[in-house]
Amino acid sequence: THLLLDKYGQTCSDFFTPVFDPQQQQVQQQWQQYLLEVEQGVGDVLFVPSGWHHLVINDVDTISINHNWNNAYNIHWSWALLKHEHELATQQLEDCRETATPAEFEQLVQKMLAANSAFNFQDFSQFLIVIIRRRLHTMQQLQQQVTGQQTKQQLPQQLGPPVAPQQQQEQEQDNHQLPQQAMMASGGSQAEIAPLNNSVGLQLQLLHCVLDLKRASDVLQQVQQAYIAAVVHSEEWYKQHRKRMTSKGE
Repeated sequence: THLLLDKYGQTCSDFFTPVFDPQQQQVQQQWQQYLLEVEQGVGDVLFVPSGWHHLVINDVDTISINHNWNNAYNIHWSWALLKHEHELATQQLEDCRETATPAEFEQLVQKMLAANSAFNFQDFSQFLIVIIRRRLHTMQQLQQQVTGQQTKQQLPQQLGPPVAPQQQQEQEQDNHQLPQQAMMASGGSQAEIAPLNNSVGLQLQLLHCVLDLKRASDVLQQVQQAYIAAVVHSEEWYKQHRKRMTSKGE
């Protein structure tokens, strides 16, 4: 998306309308080299990755059903937006601060935050905890599959018939002499490579779960710290306010 920004940091609302300003034409041509244009028909589903700017042009009257995905991959963007909404809610309720205790004032802010954003800090924390629990459960299942595959690969060697020392030495020499390309040959080679591919796939899924787990855990810690910081800020403001009121009374 950053490649589609103009000098003011704004995205173009329409990439296809002809422009007559030579400078704008040059900018529009620069934008268009990064565009991906697709035609979506009736019943088609199009997934737009997180952070991708997109523009929709309907050729005829259309009913569009869309859904915004929120997961561990883009959770940091959701948290950034929620923090901004928290700041706005705090500003809007600033005139009510002196009528409530620090904890009560933050509760008011959280209520307005939930009304404006459909999430407050507690709701968002629960959402992150669900992600963390699911990733942990998935990691346990994947780990069991990896362990099961390793066990299956070891069983034929452990349960095979006894081999004479000379025959075993010959087999080891043959194994060392087999080139790596032989594993790609036709016949039984696909069955030999399949366990390796499955193992690599499981390891990649495990890595994906670990990364998601770290993202969600980091954001959860930031949410908790932000809530504590908001309450502490209200307490400090309340102390300063009492000092000011006491000074005026004297």
